[in-house]
Amino acid sequence: MSDHLTTAEKGRLQVIFSDKTTLTLGPSSTIVIDKYVYQADKSAGAFVATATKGFFRMITGNISRLFPDRVKVKTPAATIGIRGCLLAWSVDAGGHPLELLYLGGLQGRERGIYAENGGGMSDLFNPEHGIRVSSPGAPPSMSTRWSAEAMMALLGPTVLHLPPVVHPLHPQVKQDWYWMPTSMLPTISTLKLTLILIARWSVPAVWKLINSKDLMMTTRQAWEMILHRDTID
Repeated sequence: MSDHLTTAEKGRLQVIFSDKTTLTLGPSSTIVIDKYVYQADKSAGAFVATATKGFFRMITGNISRLFPDRVKVKTPAATIGIRGCLLAWSVDAGGHPLELLYLGGLQGRERGIYAENGGGMSDLFNPEHGIRVSSPGAPPSMSTRWSAEAMMALLGPTVLHLPPVVHPLHPQVKQDWYWMPTSMLPTISTLKLTLILIARWSVPAVWKLINSKDLMMTTRQAWEMILHRDTID
């Protein structure tokens, strides 16, 4: 199997595989699916791809859950090992650097991801942490916590739908994005604000959600809800 997926300058593409893996490409992105095997009886599975440029995010499915060592994405700078999670990455048009962001394990299982090349390997186990690989021979950086702005810079190009959002203090103002200061939500940590970073709901709905029984929603659960909702209808 060798299927080439490419998007144009203003294009986006989402592919949902039979094992429920969801792969989303941003504009000007290219990836080749080198190997995809999934048996419905769960007896076999493998996912290997090569991403050469662009923006990508991925919600892994049954293959990574059943065979966590058989899901890999190769890039010019390093190979990404995916053990079952939500993640995003970008590859510069020249093949490097590689920017890699971990958004949490599925169903609370923090198996993590890693980047590996001839210079070494770096693991990611903490949600909203990322690494950078500057070139094929350079060792991957240590894991660091990313700011909301850095996360959105990587995730933004892969978002499929963004309806206008009503500003909470100025209802007459509508825009594609807005940032809600932490001071406006004193009982909710910065991690919980991931619900608002990709504004998929109107403000009243967000307030209803964060003031409900889901107040203790984890970072992983928040991202999983957001990214699972951002699919092609």
